[in-house]
Amino acid sequence: MSIANDVDIIIQRRNEKVEIIRKQNEHIEEICSGLNKLQEQKDKMLNNNKLKLSNESLECIQQIDLHSFQLKQAKLREAFRNIEERFSRKTINIAVIGGARQGKSKLLQTISGLSNEVIPAFDTSDCTGATSMIKNVKGGTLRADITFKKEVDMIQCVQRYLDEIIGKDEKKISSFQEIARLDIDEIKRKIASDAQIARLEHLEKYIKYFDEWSPYVGKHVTVTEPEEIKTFVAQHNGKSEGSPDREDYYKYLAVEKAEISCEFNYADAGKIVLQDTIGLGDTSLGIEKAMLDTVAKDSDAAIIIKRPEVGTGKFDDDDRKLYCKLEENFKGRNMGKWLFWLINETDKDTIYGNNHDRCEAVEAKIRKFTGLAGHDIVNVADTEKVNNQFLHMVLSTLTANMDAIDRGLVTDLNNMAASLHHEYENIQKIIQGILTSEVKNIINVTEFVDKRWYSFYNQKLMRKLKEYRNKWKGESGKKCKPFQKCIENILEDAKKCVPDINELEEELKGGGDHGATSVYEYHLDKMRTDFTEKFLDIDEEIFDKMINEIKEDIVNIFAEDDGGRMKYIVPVDENLPRAEWLSYAVIDQIFKKDIYRQFKTAFNVLTNFKLTVRGFLMHKVRFCSQRLESENNRNRPDFLGNTSKQANEAYKNLYVGIKETCEELDEELSGIYTDPNRIFSSVITEFYDRLSFSSVMERTGAEGLWKSLYYENCPYVWGEEFNDVNEMSDIYSEWESLKTELGKYSKQDFVINI
Repeated sequence: MSIANDVDIIIQRRNEKVEIIRKQNEHIEEICSGLNKLQEQKDKMLNNNKLKLSNESLECIQQIDLHSFQLKQAKLREAFRNIEERFSRKTINIAVIGGARQGKSKLLQTISGLSNEVIPAFDTSDCTGATSMIKNVKGGTLRADITFKKEVDMIQCVQRYLDEIIGKDEKKISSFQEIARLDIDEIKRKIASDAQIARLEHLEKYIKYFDEWSPYVGKHVTVTEPEEIKTFVAQHNGKSEGSPDREDYYKYLAVEKAEISCEFNYADAGKIVLQDTIGLGDTSLGIEKAMLDTVAKDSDAAIIIKRPEVGTGKFDDDDRKLYCKLEENFKGRNMGKWLFWLINETDKDTIYGNNHDRCEAVEAKIRKFTGLAGHDIVNVADTEKVNNQFLHMVLSTLTANMDAIDRGLVTDLNNMAASLHHEYENIQKIIQGILTSEVKNIINVTEFVDKRWYSFYNQKLMRKLKEYRNKWKGESGKKCKPFQKCIENILEDAKKCVPDINELEEELKGGGDHGATSVYEYHLDKMRTDFTEKFLDIDEEIFDKMINEIKEDIVNIFAEDDGGRMKYIVPVDENLPRAEWLSYAVIDQIFKKDIYRQFKTAFNVLTNFKLTVRGFLMHKVRFCSQRLESENNRNRPDFLGNTSKQANEAYKNLYVGIKETCEELDEELSGIYTDPNRIFSSVITEFYDRLSFSSVMERTGAEGLWKSLYYENCPYVWGEEFNDVNEMSDIYSEWESLKTELGKYSKQDFVINI
């Protein structure tokens, strides 16, 4: 398949994901809108003196700070917008970056086939004025679509120069036309450094040539003539300063972007765009930031260009800083998939001379960088090598890596979403306990709970818990059926460890140093090993599963309507294993107060309980399988007769060995099948006792603690019934509704799965 076809497939796959990305962004925006209501509710409660809030509630309400959340939300919103725009594109975009006069523009010429008239590339001075996007259009003709900045953009641009040169607040521009009226001589008198002089030279262009660029501000033009395109994107026509043929251009000062379409020289390039950038080292403001923004937002890959100078050319600090700056800004995007380095080789016929040796020296340095997808030494003026060697390498590598690149982008997005959810979760935790004490002042909680207590506590919660304890007491004298069945299946299946007679006969025919004895001992050892391995996973396959089922039974007792109704205090997250509710809900939130430490201990013991019989079981298995060891094997065959008879004799002895082992092991294990149920019964009884009886140290009745817990959480446990029986204040109802709304979202609602 051609590279162009690969590019088409990548673009199609990306486009198909756009709607999913858009909907997920809208979903997160909807979730976050609830926090705007939270801020309103916070202000309402703090400004309402009639509420008589406790100091504890006041402190919690004041702790609600949405600033960090809002900052992360804004960054995530921008990230969603960027990835949506990226995946909506109909092209693969590649940025070309590097220092000034390194050959960027010449590379673009060589790939696109455009001349100096469209992409100025001169050896003697910086020539790029406005950055261009050069798009490959199969069979297309030359066309430039140029978009200009708005008045407010130009005001901000000039203002930044003023702030840099004479200091912030020294001079403020109030209108677009005021740019032309700035007094350059007055500004000159206030400068004090060489850096300010360089900035002043750029500012002077905006002021002095205002009439040349200002008519285009806010407009869009389409140009097809090469000579005219140059006047919008170049700083000059390439002639030396002082030459009578020199032409300087200033329209580029107002250019926002220039999109140039043409057909590239490389026939298999496909739908790609090359992003030109202004050379680093230019004294214009914001050049480095603009380069990083181009790579981050507008590009799928980047090419760094370096032209080592003859004699003194080396891999210097500027090159290393550029690489490190990219590495710092794109930590999560795996530069090793999309960053390329072109070392620009020049020959003796150019003004730069032959730099081949310096290119090889620079390449040796570059090889040490891990974050590169590829590199090459190429003369950017060599059409054949640039297109068929370097560009082919870039596009082949990039199309192969694009799925991984996109996964990296989605991973970055999800990491930001997870970080936002963490902030969201912290806010949820803060608001969860607010007003739980004030509810008693609003309505008579005690009377409400007391009326329902006996039927709820004795006839539902504790009755179910007691029934569950009694169920396991009844099982404690019985064999653990899953355990027994598993052992029986292993013993029944053990005969499969004996090799087939035909297999034995074939191996005996092969002979060898020790003949039949060697074959027999090999299968004896293998049979023993295969047999013992069958017992290794019993803990995980049987007891871990049983323990998890016990935990899920406990969840049902304490969470559901016919039990403790605690799912209304902390909902059961259906995206997580049900048994985990005991940890994240009961232990971490419901029993977080110290007065409930006795209950918390009970749930901790249960959730951390693990039953393992592996060590004991393997001891029994090893003991009973000693007869399968060559030195202990009493049934060793004589191996007389032909190979067929020897094979039958070996098979019979191996079969008898495994059969006797299984019979002995069955007898040895018959007495332990009841042990697991006894252990489970003891654990459940201990759990029941801790939740039912008084604390020895505090002498506090367990029932009293349970009632205290349900007093605190009454509005959640009996929500609808509670609202029907009691008329709560509007502000409390609004608060509870908001808490419910914010509480129904989990981490899964924030991340995207594409």
